[in-house]
Amino acid sequence: MRTWRKLSPPSTAWRVEVVEESITMTPPPETAHHAIVDHVQRALERVFPEARGALHATSVAIPARRSVRVPDIAVLRFDEPPSDDEPVPAERALLVAEVTSERNGQVDRRQKQWAYAPTESRCTC
Repeated sequence: MRTWRKLSPPSTAWRVEVVEESITMTPPPETAHHAIVDHVQRALERVFPEARGALHATSVAIPARRSVRVPDIAVLRFDEPPSDDEPVPAERALLVAEVTSERNGQVDRRQKQWAYAPTESRCTC
């Protein structure tokens, strides 16, 4: 977590994740990716009660995997407002969703689902 806090990506559009103590930086997704995320996010917001929110690109801490992931969408319990300075604990995520492509599908479907497995979060790719 200390490493994650010290990182500064080239721009806020870049995703910075800590995957089992290794740092990964991902460039901003393409417009089509954003459009799909927006469509899914709107659908989720209609389904979940107001006490929950579907947030785009929110950092989620997974201590059991020594990781901080940034799913495309995280549906969270809003017991307290999320902080920009700290990742949301995975236990607060009711569902995380990744929009996959041919290029990253294997990573998203295998590694990311496995990363969320010890938590109560549901990961869908």
